Amino acid sequence: MQYTDTIFTMSKWRQSRDLPLWVYHVERGRHEAKRFHSHHNFMEAVLVRGKGCHLLEDFAVPVCERDILLIPPGFVHAYCDCEELEILNLAYDPAHLLIPGLDGYQLPFFNRLFPPETDTSDPRKAAYPALHPSREIFDKLWDKILHLGEHIHSVEPGQNFLALGSFLHIIGELSQLGTPSVSGVADLEKLQNIINFMNNNLQKDLDIEMLAHYAAMSERNFHRFFKQMTGSSPMQYLISLRLRKAAQLLQFKSLPLDEIALQCGFCDANYLARCMKQKLNTTPKKVQKNRLFPEKT
Repeated sequence: MQYTDTIFTMSKWRQSRDLPLWVYHVERGRHEAKRFHSHHNFMEAVLVRGKGCHLLEDFAVPVCERDILLIPPGFVHAYCDCEELEILNLAYDPAHLLIPGLDGYQLPFFNRLFPPETDTSDPRKAAYPALHPSREIFDKLWDKILHLGEHIHSVEPGQNFLALGSFLHIIGELSQLGTPSVSGVADLEKLQNIINFMNNNLQKDLDIEMLAHYAAMSERNFHRFFKQMTGSSPMQYLISLRLRKAAQLLQFKSLPLDEIALQCGFCDANYLARCMKQKLNTTPKKVQKNRLFPEKT
């Protein structure tokens, strides 16, 4: 494989620092072959028209009309055989969108679009198409993403707000596609109760024993159940919830960093900053600086 130092960042693409979204359309036959690159801090959903070949890690995967790829951060990838390839990229930074997950995890594809923690252990998932919807669904998604791009590129007032609404609608439709990882209503209700318990007790010293006790399961069975349902370990998921809550407080509240850390279950501001740097590749100061809605003074 051919590697490169090209690393795309969201700030390189988007015009507005307030909205970590970008839409990029490459017309048929215009894509540069074997231009290997990686994404520093954002996910990329790629809709394919025509045909070509997707290169990622040690995989060379043919892609064709109506394929949808999902590329997490950190992977090096490119395309070849691009003469008939047309792609539409929807890039977004899930860590900084501050979208409440609510019960989204009950949708079949939600955890692939918003992973609690970036998982680079299985390049096969990123190399192969994640979805292949019907022509009608694919064409509607294509048009909606192009329309989202119009909002993002516009300089008219209120376009960020409209773009975020369009994005949520698109992600909602994508989340309903695919094969559910679980089907039992009782399991979904149990998972929802566990996550609600986590969210309501972020400031407490939760551990696997306490969570398993709440779920009325052995620690081993609880860990296996939670991993199967969410794709993440319980403690990794808990940290992601705490970081999301911390990012929300940093964006919307003027509170001392130590107080935010304690409210979210981190022992102090330094530990919060380390986790934010490790998991989100950002710092509390950067999150505060890019507030969507600064408090009035």
